[in-house]
Parts: sequence; structure tokens; C-alpha cells
Amino acid sequence: MTEILVLYYSRSGHTADLARRVARGVEEVAGCSARLRQVPPVAPITAVAATTGARGWRALRHAG
Repeated sequence: MTEILVLYYSRSGHTADLARRVARGVEEVAGCSARLRQVPPVAPITAVAATTGARGWRALRHAG
């Protein structure tokens, strides 16, 4: 069986509704199942630090 991961983040619930509909559509395909998972929120500064490394983190900290 093919398993499809439907990964989403939703603040207001609209994206969660869409993700549930996508998962239902996956379940309608023979031989497929869906795993619905919500990712936790990430603060913008955390996301930038993760992608720019320590140097970018220091620059942002001083800019604020």
C-alpha cells in the first residue's frame, strides 16, 4: 500500500480543512492511504536563524 503524507500548518483552520479534503481524496485511490500531520508553528526569527546560520542570527539580533 502506498502511504501519502499530507503535511500542513494552519493558523485559522482553512488550510487544515483543505488538508483533510486532500487526505480524503488520497483515501479514495485504490492502494493508497493518507497520513495527516500538522507541523508546529515556527517563529520567523527561528526560521531565519535555521536557514542563515549563526552569522545571520547575530545580524538579526542587532537589527531589532
